[in-house]
Amino acid sequence: MTFSDFLKNRKGLVAIIASSAVVVALLAAVVSITFAKSGSDTILNGVTVGGIDLSGCTVDEAEELIVNRINEIKDEEITIQAGPDTLTATYADFGADYDCRLSAENAYKYGHEGFFSDIVPALKSTFGAESKQELSIYINNRVF
Repeated sequence: MTFSDFLKNRKGLVAIIASSAVVVALLAAVVSITFAKSGSDTILNGVTVGGIDLSGCTVDEAEELIVNRINEIKDEEITIQAGPDTLTATYADFGADYDCRLSAENAYKYGHEGFFSDIVPALKSTFGAESKQELSIYINNRVF
C-alpha cells in the first residue's frame, strides 16, 4: 500500500466516523427531548381538544378551558335539514353531556404514556405539529 492509498482510505474512515458521530448526536437529542417532554406535568405543545389549544396546560387548566368552551356553545342552535323539513335545536336539547375531565386527561396522556410511545408525540410537539384529541361526548349514556 502506498502512502497516497493510505490517505485515501483514511479520508473514507474519517467520513464514516464523522457521519456516525452526527447520527449518535441526533439520537441523543431525540432521547433528551423525549425524556424532557414526557416528564413534564403539562400537555405537549400543539395538542387540541375540540378545537381548543391546550398546549402547556396542566390537566386542571385544560379541563377548565374545555368547560368554559362547552358553556359558550351548549346553547348555540344547530339546524338540521331533512328534505323539506328543518329542525332547530341546541346541543343541550340533544341531551349531550361532556366528560371534560376525561378529555383533559386524554390530552395529557398523549406523549406521557411510555418512552417508546412518547418519541413521536414529543418530536411533533418540538417541531410545532398539531395533535388533535377527541372530545368525550355522551348522548343518552352513549359515548361519541
